[in-house]
Amino acid sequence: MAEATLAVMSAPPNLPPAVTITSPNAYENINYGTTITLSGAASDPEASGTLVYTWTAHWGTSSVVLGKSPEVEWRPRDTIPFLDYDDGDVVQVQLRLDVRDQEGNVGSDAVWLRFSVIK
Repeated sequence: MAEATLAVMSAPPNLPPAVTITSPNAYENINYGTTITLSGAASDPEASGTLVYTWTAHWGTSSVVLGKSPEVEWRPRDTIPFLDYDDGDVVQVQLRLDVRDQEGNVGSDAVWLRFSVIK
């Protein structure tokens, strides 16, 4: 009688998307009244369909969602209360791009920006 060996292998893990913010650059100094373009790219290792993008700005203990596409137009003064700061203050804001795949895995990238308050 012949014998056979059967190897059972687990499916590879579902990995989160690889995410890169392409614009703006980290620690870029930006005028708070200027409209800037936030751009990012993502790829899913499993190529499992639609990716969901979420841009968020974080400063101090506050945060706000800026948009839900790979490219978003943003004018910082519309979302960050610069009037709460004193003349000469430097406000650091973290921009974060989270991308979720259809399996619920999330990949992220972030950059910090600097805004000088001039009143």
